[in-house]
Formats: sequence, C-alpha cells, structure tokens
Amino acid sequence: MTRKSRDQLDLNGYIWNGYDYLLQVWVQEGNVLPCAHPLKMRANPSCCEANRLAGLPVKDIPGAERIHLSHRQHRRFILS
Repeated sequence: MTRKSRDQLDLNGYIWNGYDYLLQVWVQEGNVLPCAHPLKMRANPSCCEANRLAGLPVKDIPGAERIHLSHRQHRRFILS
C-alpha cells in the first residue's frame, strides 16, 4: 500500500500521529485515541477497535501498521 497522507511515524515506522489502516484507529503521540461513538455504543466493549484499544501504545498492539522506510525517507516522514 502506498501512503498519500501526512501521517507522522516514529523512528521504528509505527504511526505517531495519524491513522493506522490495519487497526482502523486514529493515533496521537503514539497512543490509540478513543472512538467518538455515542456513549451508549461505547458502553459495549466490542463497539469498535478504537474503543477496545483506546490509550494503548500502538507499537505494542499486535498487527499494528509498520512502515519500513529507507534512510532518506526517514528524514522526510519521521515527525515532520
């Protein structure tokens, strides 16, 4: 998959700020953001992945998206 977004990656290639397409969650400063579903829906733990994974570091979640970048790409994409 080719990324055309402005996601920021950490030094290991995990999403730092942006959207993890494999987990289907938004990430801010390396942590999964809670979902924005109505409270009634969020009361159910299986509401969505963001609800279940909220607050966890994305790098610690099995299956998280990881982009392998060349040295040149690192300078362009990492926390830019």
